[in-house]
Amino acid sequence: VLSTSAFTARKKESAYCAAKAAAEHWSDCAKQELQEYDVRLIHVFPGGMKTKFAENSGLQIPPNAMDPDEVADFILNALAKPRNIVTDVRMYRKG
Repeated sequence: VLSTSAFTARKKESAYCAAKAAAEHWSDCAKQELQEYDVRLIHVFPGGMKTKFAENSGLQIPPNAMDPDEVADFILNALAKPRNIVTDVRMYRKG
């Protein structure tokens, strides 16, 4: 699970955004390397979620934050797709 922070700069989150961007790039490379072994790697980029993460980091949880169960449903849906379908999941909050 990555984050929309991989491609969105945010004040007071430079290290987190940089780490997620690096993780995205690493997973792009790993995806190519693992294809020959029939290993599927799916990028998941959820936006702000209703967890303690923001609070524990001293940040505010967005008022329209996503429910982790809804994000899990999107992930399960992506995993259920046939292997010949390439799926990356980018989720954004409305508003």
